[in-house]
Amino acid sequence: GELGFSKRSRTITSVQMSKGLEFDEVLIPQADDRTYSSRYDRSLLYIACTRAMHRLTLTYTGRITPLAVLK
Repeated sequence: GELGFSKRSRTITSVQMSKGLEFDEVLIPQADDRTYSSRYDRSLLYIACTRAMHRLTLTYTGRITPLAVLK
């Protein structure tokens, strides 16, 4: 854009703060079975995943959380 500014920006936020917002792309780090294992974690992961309008990326080490596996 003008003055050399990019139209693309990055927002880093907690899942709780993102509730009600939408983003073109969402990256969720550490979506492994140790980070997301409880019922509360499942609701947070759901909220985080549904913030993505076009692209969702989950990263993990070891085993991905069973909560993220589509059946």
